[in-house]
Amino acid sequence: NLNGDLVGINTAIQSNTGSFVGYGFAVPSNIASKVAEDLIEFGMVQRGLLGVQIQDIDAASARERGLDVLDGAYVAAVTENSAAAKAGIKEGDVITKVNGAAVKTNSEVISLLARKRPGDEVTLTVRRSGKEMDIKAVLKNEAGESSLMARRSEGGVRSFLGADFETIEPKLAEKLKIESGVKMTNIRPNGAIRKQRVDIKDGFIVTKVDGKKVKTPEDIEQIISLKDGGVLLEGVYEDSPGIFYYGLGLDF
Repeated sequence: NLNGDLVGINTAIQSNTGSFVGYGFAVPSNIASKVAEDLIEFGMVQRGLLGVQIQDIDAASARERGLDVLDGAYVAAVTENSAAAKAGIKEGDVITKVNGAAVKTNSEVISLLARKRPGDEVTLTVRRSGKEMDIKAVLKNEAGESSLMARRSEGGVRSFLGADFETIEPKLAEKLKIESGVKMTNIRPNGAIRKQRVDIKDGFIVTKVDGKKVKTPEDIEQIISLKDGGVLLEGVYEDSPGIFYYGLGLDF
């Protein structure tokens, strides 16, 4: 701002072609600071998850749902076995405060929770059937546990990505006019690739990871296990011309 204070950091927009497609929305500086602290202390971002789907409230939705408030975040759904479910938050509740701070929109709830880590306890003030109550919830991680996430190990890269790797034969490399590569197969729905909706198809041949050439599955595992934030995968397909690029977040 005009005082020289950092108020936000623009994010990049993922592009499968590697070409420029504009700027993303800014991440508030307090959340960016928390991300930086996590990376320094733990080697990965620690996200505390409540496990709810929340929506803003307007006059029309309030009438339809029989609500007597316009401020707050309406709980449209509660994820099974989540922190919210364990704490007793129910579909139809309206979250009006987080740790005593009043919230008017769902984005304010998300912003306050984004500063928390797995295992942190938060006090949520919810309105239910015309009455307010305080509910304490212990946030969970991506794996559904109330503990900090462990840093990726080299042996866990395939499980994290949700794919299998295999070295391609020299004849195929010669046919595709590449020096070497590692084919990705059996891409599974529970891995980071599919959860992030990265459009990698079975059979993608990785030739470089962050600009470094790869020849074996071990090359990919070693590079990714030592990386934080994200990586850029470069490669080709047997049946599609051209070079393809995929950005992948590693703190997902």
